Amino acid sequence: MKDHKSMQAEQALAYYSSLIGSQELLKKEMQDAIDQAMPQEVLDRIDDIKAELQPEIERLDTEISLVAEWLKEYVIQIGETLKGEYHMVVAAKGRTTWNTKGLQGYAIAHPEIEVFKSVHDPSASIRRVS
Repeated sequence: MKDHKSMQAEQALAYYSSLIGSQELLKKEMQDAIDQAMPQEVLDRIDDIKAELQPEIERLDTEISLVAEWLKEYVIQIGETLKGEYHMVVAAKGRTTWNTKGLQGYAIAHPEIEVFKSVHDPSASIRRVS
């Protein structure tokens, strides 16, 4: 049986989901109303503009991705952050990971290693369920 706090959390999550759903529905209604308010010739012109500019946007997306990959590889190679006027490519050292489960077992027999352990605060994020 679930405790009171667990039931409250489930209700809060359901409420959160309903708020998100209401917001998405309202945004769609707003866009539909805008689309209906526009004369067909305006909607057709918008489609023409999109069709005209979309290929260049896609070309730039591809070029941006290629340059970004090159920059990342360069920064990894030099091991330093590269800072420009508008953007920077941040170098991050490789992370070291340990087998926590194995080390916890080892620490039982060798408690002196506990001084090297750090426990960070837990965190939470809200993600959409697919």
